[in-house]
Amino acid sequence: MNLHAPDILMGRILDIIVNLPPAVQKFVEENVQFGMAWNSMIPTKGFKKKYAIFLRKDCSEFTVAHEIAHAYLGHHGNEPWEEDANQEKEADKLAREWLKPAPTQ
Repeated sequence: MNLHAPDILMGRILDIIVNLPPAVQKFVEENVQFGMAWNSMIPTKGFKKKYAIFLRKDCSEFTVAHEIAHAYLGHHGNEPWEEDANQEKEADKLAREWLKPAPTQ
């Protein structure tokens, strides 16, 4: 995982990643680089990592998880600004699942 973002955003990203399932953590480490810009995930060509996730410094925990979900699910858009409603729903669902609080006993 490469992080090219201010410390405050890097801290937020890492706080979220450490609470994701181990398989997702490994996927992110091996396949994702982060940067600061707009909230988006794009497949990369010619980069060291397969996906680049760009986030605003004030993005929410849900947004970070949502963009990671796009990469984890293998979503690809023709262009970064094109959205697919089904892919958005799938990423939303997985992000909610990951962020769901653990049941208390």
